[in-house]
Amino acid sequence: MNKYEPKKQNKNAMKRYILFGLSLLMAFPLSISAQDEDFDDEQEAVVKKKVVKVKQYETRIIKGKVVDAATGKPISGALVQTADFRGYSALTEDDGAYELKLPLLATSVLISAPDYNMIRLGVQDGEQQLLTRLFAATFDAEYDKDINVRSDYSSTNFKYSTSINVKEELQKQLGAFAHVVGHNGTPGTGGAVFMNC
Repeated sequence: MNKYEPKKQNKNAMKRYILFGLSLLMAFPLSISAQDEDFDDEQEAVVKKKVVKVKQYETRIIKGKVVDAATGKPISGALVQTADFRGYSALTEDDGAYELKLPLLATSVLISAPDYNMIRLGVQDGEQQLLTRLFAATFDAEYDKDINVRSDYSSTNFKYSTSINVKEELQKQLGAFAHVVGHNGTPGTGGAVFMNC
């Protein structure tokens, strides 16, 4: 080993540190100048607006009234909109009346309100439409729980059942005959259950 060799290694290490420090110093001012340049470009930039063409249809006006099917009271704030065309809608007033401008090609409207089932109605030829009755989404029995006027029975414990479907379990627990009609043929997506107690 030469006595000058450790000094040579220290010089190489020192050169690396100096080069690393210089590269850091050079990178810092460049990033600042890059930010300044970007800022100047933003001031000179021209904003271009995207123009969206909306297809215009010949329109007509229809008028009608929306009421609660059970009470006959007007429903305010119900949404009346065209079923096939976007952008044509109206809200009903306090008396349940609405006036909607819709395309001549529209054949039906959708009417919905909170706590009511939506309905799709065909559009009549004239300006005045038929009276629309919305049914409540929920039904209250208006009886105490102690009075069983409708012969209500319930079944809630379906845990650890060996039944393949709900129909079998209902028949076991309630002692009734159940018949299920599927809505669209896909299993597990809903259906109507008819029971004979």
